[in-house]
Amino acid sequence: MDSTGIRSVLSAPLVTADRSWGAIKVYSDRAGAYDETEVGLLRRFAAQAAILVANVHTFRSAERLSDNLKRALHTRDLIATAKGIVMLREQLDPDQAMRWLIEQSSLSGTTLATLAETLVEAAGDEAG
Repeated sequence: MDSTGIRSVLSAPLVTADRSWGAIKVYSDRAGAYDETEVGLLRRFAAQAAILVANVHTFRSAERLSDNLKRALHTRDLIATAKGIVMLREQLDPDQAMRWLIEQSSLSGTTLATLAETLVEAAGDEAG
């Protein structure tokens, strides 16, 4: 027996077809506390737990992807709106307006998305 009082350990991997997620470990202060029944039970439990962990991971990944896509679409719309504002104000064609936005972004040291948001908000303040 070690200083922790652990005399028996039972361990089962959390594994799905494509990934290892860790392990479940069970400890006892009794030597020889586990037999084949407990081993089989822990393995079945670990297999189900691994599926649950994999499903949660898949769901969270899908959620993050969805959030990133929403942000990207919002940013794209902001930039398109800002480009329209620049086209009107500066009498530029779409390509020239985009170059103007990129140049202003670079000169101001801000991202294109931040510049676009600022232009759109300012235009909204002027209109409203």
